Amino acid sequence: MHYLTAATSPATPSILLPPSPPPALRRRAPGGAAGAPAQSSSSSPSASPAPTQPSGPSTAVGRLKYYGGPVLASVEVTMLLWGAASEIPFASELEGFYSAVVNSTYFDLLSQYSTPTQALGRGSFLRTLALPDAPTPAAGVALDDAADIRPYLLGLVKDGTIHPTADSYYAIHFPPGQEVKLEGARSCVDFCAYHYTLDLSSVVATNGTTTAATHDDAAALLPLQPFLAYGVLPDLTAPGCATGCGGGSTGSTSPSSAFGAACSVASHELAEAATDPAVGLLPPDAPGIAAPVAWYADPDGEVGDLCNGIDHALAPGSPYVVQAMWSNRDAACV
Repeated sequence: MHYLTAATSPATPSILLPPSPPPALRRRAPGGAAGAPAQSSSSSPSASPAPTQPSGPSTAVGRLKYYGGPVLASVEVTMLLWGAASEIPFASELEGFYSAVVNSTYFDLLSQYSTPTQALGRGSFLRTLALPDAPTPAAGVALDDAADIRPYLLGLVKDGTIHPTADSYYAIHFPPGQEVKLEGARSCVDFCAYHYTLDLSSVVATNGTTTAATHDDAAALLPLQPFLAYGVLPDLTAPGCATGCGGGSTGSTSPSSAFGAACSVASHELAEAATDPAVGLLPPDAPGIAAPVAWYADPDGEVGDLCNGIDHALAPGSPYVVQAMWSNRDAACV
């Protein structure tokens, strides 16, 4: 999850405390430290991890540990536009961004987060799909991840609109003014964006075919694929996001536009989805972090969380901004 950082509004703290982590990561192993919020000295196992103040690569602490879950070995990105394409800022530019980032030396960094059975490498951008019939609440009403977004995605799977595979990542971009809520946390108040997991076990049969699809190609839809990895990327022009998302600096390159901020936040969620796609499937009653979680640093977060707010160009001369990722190999944000 990408937390709000570096907000400049006088009415907004410089760092907003993150929302609670996903249900599966709220509970630590007995006696494990949970990372109390900044103004608290609590060591309660259910406390939320505190964000790190970014001021350079040395601020990120901790190392990612492998817990046994899957990765997206050759990520296949589909960009979903929540509404008409004309309503989503930078829709066409983001196609170029996703195509470039999954075929870059920046993405090669993630190869160190392979697993004993999967070699994590470069990926591909597949397509953009506009969703003009997606649920649109009344003005001022937030979309809820559990009540609105996940059921809608499941419907797209059931009717054959999307065909998730073991490498699929669906990056959902939202129009200006649309607030999103995740377990009570609010976009542009508590977070910039997040990635999560849709459980597909209800539509996958044991022989690898779907049981609920209505299209003719049901047998080929979901071969043994029990989940769908997705990212929720609200528009960043709203107050809060406009001053606190994607505005980090390495001292050499910093996003100077709304598009740069959108790229930075999108890179954060893409990298985390690739290295920890099934995080949302850890049972709420799990006694600690375990599979299907893949790469995670307890209590600091995922590969992007350790470097939140530290940005650089995708490559020298590139028009795209990416957020630095934590490298176990280098013990630094790279």
